[in-house]
Amino acid sequence: GDNLLLRWENVKADRIEYQMEKNNKNSNLPLSDLSKEILKQYKKNKTGPRSFIFPFLSGSEHESNFLELNKKKESKIAYINTLLKEIAKKANIKKNISTHVARHTYTGLVILSGGHPSVLKNILKHASQNITDGYVGTLDTDQIDKT
Repeated sequence: GDNLLLRWENVKADRIEYQMEKNNKNSNLPLSDLSKEILKQYKKNKTGPRSFIFPFLSGSEHESNFLELNKKKESKIAYINTLLKEIAKKANIKKNISTHVARHTYTGLVILSGGHPSVLKNILKHASQNITDGYVGTLDTDQIDKT
């Protein structure tokens, strides 16, 4: 959901700064080279600093009713999850795939590459280490390795 709400004004040189909607915590993350390339693809649709980076909520830039914008965002997340299920089917992936599963997958890949759970807690903006540990504890290492 936070990705859908990103605006061009959130991009500051080689970083992206935004406030997470769920917990109002600030994030300031470096942009990888791949992220910069992806942003270049979307930049051609930029109409101003307040325009959304990704086009899913285009036309809602000036929406002041939080509930209305949130309803649109949730609808788009459901649509994206439908697309992810279609991609999984075409790729012969038997597991449920969604935007939230992507958070868990990211967590697992960071741990497998030697990342530390306490650093992940800060990246994911979890309120407690127990929440992050729950993500780490659900890893199916064999499945991740096969994938």
